[in-house]
Amino acid sequence: MIKKISLFTLVLTLMACGSQKKIVKEHETVPEVKPKNVVITTINKNYIQDSTVTFNSRLSFSKDGESQPKASLSLKMRNNKLIWGSASLLIPLGRAIITPSGAKGYAKFPSKLYFDSDYALIEKKIGLKGLSYEQIESILTGIPIFTINDSDYTMTQTTTGYTFVYNKNKDLLTQKSKTELTQNYEFDKQFNLVKQSFVRPEDGTKVDIIYSDFETISGKSYPRMMDITANEGKHIIKVNLEHKSIEVNLPLQVPFELPKESDGYKKVNL
Repeated sequence: MIKKISLFTLVLTLMACGSQKKIVKEHETVPEVKPKNVVITTINKNYIQDSTVTFNSRLSFSKDGESQPKASLSLKMRNNKLIWGSASLLIPLGRAIITPSGAKGYAKFPSKLYFDSDYALIEKKIGLKGLSYEQIESILTGIPIFTINDSDYTMTQTTTGYTFVYNKNKDLLTQKSKTELTQNYEFDKQFNLVKQSFVRPEDGTKVDIIYSDFETISGKSYPRMMDITANEGKHIIKVNLEHKSIEVNLPLQVPFELPKESDGYKKVNL
């Protein structure tokens, strides 16, 4: 996907093991074969159902093997309306807020910076047309960022779950598409998304997002661990997000105000 997906993911705060074939032994039970449309319907039922979700998390980041100190992160989401984040490392580091109209945020340390971007600018920077706020929510809550349907994806059922491959992947790579990504998804037997992978055909940038340690809360399965690896050719960026607690349907307080340049802050573009 995305030449700057690592930075974008951190703002929103956005390796993988290849699936291994498993030999079914005589004492193992062969899973019941399910029709593709039934699997897709079940997967789509796992979308966010709660009005608000609050995560208290630990965030780690590394680039080319050089790790940064782990930061504490508070994430608050109001379904289909906003994502608010506040990061700290002994001292407050900064805040960000994402809404359907765009993203705003600022950092206090090590430099005083702020940004204010609509999706048109974000789409231009990351090379993906049609980016939506709902896709950002999906990344953070373990949902495919593109809606899987019966006609555009091929499903394979295995002893460990289900895989979906976008039918246009081969053509996109051949044409070195500048507007679409290849897509691959893996689900476990409980229909939890355990991996979603994307390649930007134009330059081969690859992003893998791995989910694990699922917890069911209010009828929705949330991953407590998320690992992102962005391979940008010359650089490999890794992000780990570990949710220490997940709470739903709480009243949200999301204090936010962009700082002023007169206070020493410099505007940057995503």
